[in-house]
Amino acid sequence: MKLIALLLICSITAFGQNSLHLRLQDSNKEALPFATVLLKKTTDSSLVKGMNTDENGELHVSKLPLGRFILTLQSTGFKPTKITLEEITADSKIDLGTLTLLPLSTELAEVKVTATKPFIEKKLDKTIVNVENSAMAAGNTTMELLERSPGVIVDKDGNISLRGKSGAMIMIDGKISYLTGADLANYLKNLPADQISQLEIMANPSSRYDAAGTGGIINIKLKKNSNIGLNGSANATIAQGIYSRQSTGMNLNYRKNGWNWFGNGSVVNRNMLERNSLTRNFTAQNEVWENSFAFKNQNQSTKLKGGVDWYY
Repeated sequence: MKLIALLLICSITAFGQNSLHLRLQDSNKEALPFATVLLKKTTDSSLVKGMNTDENGELHVSKLPLGRFILTLQSTGFKPTKITLEEITADSKIDLGTLTLLPLSTELAEVKVTATKPFIEKKLDKTIVNVENSAMAAGNTTMELLERSPGVIVDKDGNISLRGKSGAMIMIDGKISYLTGADLANYLKNLPADQISQLEIMANPSSRYDAAGTGGIINIKLKKNSNIGLNGSANATIAQGIYSRQSTGMNLNYRKNGWNWFGNGSVVNRNMLERNSLTRNFTAQNEVWENSFAFKNQNQSTKLKGGVDWYY
């Protein structure tokens, strides 16, 4: 038993625990609560994780991915700010201190007001991720979208937790999905993100929801077109890394006299290379164990969905 305990302690020590802390304020030194903080790759600016400051304008986050990243700081009415981070390692302790966001200039000869939804919205009881028309909707799956959403953690087996609490309930358009375990993970991995309108993330759901959602609730809202008559859209994406991946999809909608018929379909072909490495340092025996492996993960799926709504 002592040997097992020693192995566990040494394994935990080897992985380390990195962290990031910052505080946002305006030019009057007032805190900026619920500002959006986006962690992006330095190489291609792709989104890795979305986060929000708390009610005091502070952000504390741990278990960051390893590598080189850029932080994008955003808040309504303020100029977005980008910060290049030093390389994140397993033991990095990054404290950026207090950062000041400058207001957008209001001295304009002509004003044109354009309303756009931010990628991440913080409400009183939930966080909303506006997927539709964002860069995250192209070429990604719903599982990859969840991995990048604030407060959501997805482990290697596809289990989803919210703010450290396991057992998050998944809802589709406000209805409970009773898929669990591998079945739920496979469904989310094969549901294209371009079919998603919004993600509603509720870490502490109100009493109107079933008590079974003690681990939090994620409501996945699928696209529905509200235009009158027949309309639709088609999309196709291709991405090239070590392997390529392709997806095509189509949405059709017919709305008239309170009735709304809708349908969508997609075909996805995904080829991915997954690498895993493990290093364990046993100080008592002065030994280092290293283990690494890589494998190709190929996935092909076809999704069809149709339905009808009646509005009164």
